[in-house]
Amino acid sequence: MLWHAVAMMPGIPWLTVQNKPSFFMKEQLDPLSEADAPVVAAHYTGLVEKYRGELDTQRQQAQQFIQVQAAQKAKSGLVCKGQIGAVEAAMLYIMIREHKPAETIEIGALCGSSTRWILAALERNGHGHLTTYDLHDYTPSFVNRSFAPSVLKHRWSFVQGDAIAALDKDDVPFDAELLFIDALHRNSFAQLYTDRLLRKAAAAISHPLPVFVHDIFSPFMIPAFKHCQTDMSLATLRTEVDCIRRAAKATSGNRLDLLYSEKQPGGEGIELMAWLARTARSKAFVTFSMYAAPAVSRSIARALHRPDDAANNNPAIFFLIKPDKH
Repeated sequence: MLWHAVAMMPGIPWLTVQNKPSFFMKEQLDPLSEADAPVVAAHYTGLVEKYRGELDTQRQQAQQFIQVQAAQKAKSGLVCKGQIGAVEAAMLYIMIREHKPAETIEIGALCGSSTRWILAALERNGHGHLTTYDLHDYTPSFVNRSFAPSVLKHRWSFVQGDAIAALDKDDVPFDAELLFIDALHRNSFAQLYTDRLLRKAAAAISHPLPVFVHDIFSPFMIPAFKHCQTDMSLATLRTEVDCIRRAAKATSGNRLDLLYSEKQPGGEGIELMAWLARTARSKAFVTFSMYAAPAVSRSIARALHRPDDAANNNPAIFFLIKPDKH
């Protein structure tokens, strides 16, 4: 019942957005709802069509980047497994192209895959700067080999260290116009960034802040469902979901309630979604998770001409933080 309560709480319209930019929808629609999914899918497949040429080019460059990563790992012995799925990467790229942020903050980069997509979008905008925070110093090893020195000089800064501690200082203003978070997927970390970063951001911004948080709707982060994971492919989706629902029934008795379903956020997602609902900070929300929003996810993957990518897209959530003065 917790997830249902979060979704239904007043003050958190799922998809309410200003007229511009157009990444988020104007209508109040729920991407997790089968009834709303066709309209949500049509909006985002339209954005895929708008940026199709760019996305095709960026996918090729992303593959080259992966080859650079592999070569560097083999040469240096780095153990660096972080990636961003094709669907999530494409929608992140589109969000940046639509919003055209002057300053973007990335928390958690590891191997630099998301960094590459963000920098590519900023460079195509011809405007904007990215500051990347990570506890490890792996990212420059890969990114520095994938962009011209002029791009790196004007578009990117890398800071090794604790992002929350750095950004939470009294003398550090929050001036980002887009925020990317992909770090520690635990409730304890979500408690830190909601209280010490997102709350600070809401007090500082004058316009809604686009936020991307990675790995939210991943049912196999929930221990009761871990045994249901197989290939995480479209071919095994039905089997996995059926297994999840059987496990849910065994856990919750004879009724399947939304607290125990494939639509439940995992890891830090429970804390983050509860915070958004409790504080009414969210102005918009969408996800492309194969498990939480399968119809939307499949439509986007087909539009990208990559239907199999719906199965392993590292499900994130995209939302807007409302200004306190709003």
